[in-house]
Amino acid sequence: MFELDCIAVKGKTIGVKIYTVAKESEHHRQFLASYYEGDWKEALKRLDTAKEFHGDMTDYYTNMKARIEAGKPKDWDGTFKATTK
Repeated sequence: MFELDCIAVKGKTIGVKIYTVAKESEHHRQFLASYYEGDWKEALKRLDTAKEFHGDMTDYYTNMKARIEAGKPKDWDGTFKATTK
């Protein structure tokens, strides 16, 4: 099981970590570390590598890439704040 994201659900202020039962890898951990730290340029590089090792998570990585490319919020604290359910 490994971590996917930290999300604050719409209407909530505290983020919760989201996990999957897929096998964890160092590539994914490195991607998340860059993402949480706000180094999204590095996260994009690491995302492509992680995606190669986790073909079963293509939709997840596609979603994360779109989120990164949309731009980092000014108040980024490592938690994605959902605006819709």
